Amino acid sequence: MAKKSDKLNFQAEAVRREFATNSTKGNKKWVAVTIIACLIIAIAVVFAVRSMDDDLPTDEYSVDWEGYGEALANIKETYPDHSKIIARVKDNDIEKLDFYKHRLVQDYMYAAFVEEFEEYVEKHKDSLTQEQIEESRPTRMTDEEIIENLITVEMGYIAALEADVPINYAIAQTQMTNLYANNLYVLKSEDKDSDIYKSAKEFVDQIALIAKGMDISVDEYLVELSRDSMKSMAITMIEDRWQTEFRNSNFDGTIDEYIDYCYEVLKQKYTVVMYGLE
Repeated sequence: MAKKSDKLNFQAEAVRREFATNSTKGNKKWVAVTIIACLIIAIAVVFAVRSMDDDLPTDEYSVDWEGYGEALANIKETYPDHSKIIARVKDNDIEKLDFYKHRLVQDYMYAAFVEEFEEYVEKHKDSLTQEQIEESRPTRMTDEEIIENLITVEMGYIAALEADVPINYAIAQTQMTNLYANNLYVLKSEDKDSDIYKSAKEFVDQIALIAKGMDISVDEYLVELSRDSMKSMAITMIEDRWQTEFRNSNFDGTIDEYIDYCYEVLKQKYTVVMYGLE
């Protein structure tokens, strides 16, 4: 059994994996996913927090996925300037809509993390120092950091297309449909107390709630995810190739440092123009 301080540190790490502003490979993948509101990684992280120890809140931790879905469905009406170009990478424009989508999912995830964090601190206040509390407090990305990550994602996507990764809408739709079907199969075939069952149920329930909030069917929402998932899938593929390159290279550093190096190369290769949010 981990010590309370270890549990809090683990929680802090989970929060950082959601909202961190570092440039690790894991963060790039998370950013790619949140931009398109495909929240699969979020589920995995939240489940890890829940499963760490019985002392951590479980039922009390809840993201308002239905509310998120409703907000997502109305995002263009909410922000009339959604089509404004805020940056350009090579020949690809980044619209303000991408920024709003990223910030929206962060808002809903952040609200849930803060609630869980405050409950945890209240429960363990007698054994926690102020330093531990502040160290673990959930943080958010700034607008500038969101834009920076949007640019990084676009660079990775362009690099993936130039490398002819096997991705298109049909492939993305097949993968997303299969992912959902596989999770449904888990619900029918696995023990309800197993971790894999709980994780699959989180995923299926989340998809259903977001679709309900958007006032569309699950199948229609999966189509939306498929259309938007191509970037994250392409980035995963190109980063997998970079990992292979790393294993066959004499690079003096870790695999994450090599991924960062690859993105630095892209920064030198592609012209980036910043227009800003205003």
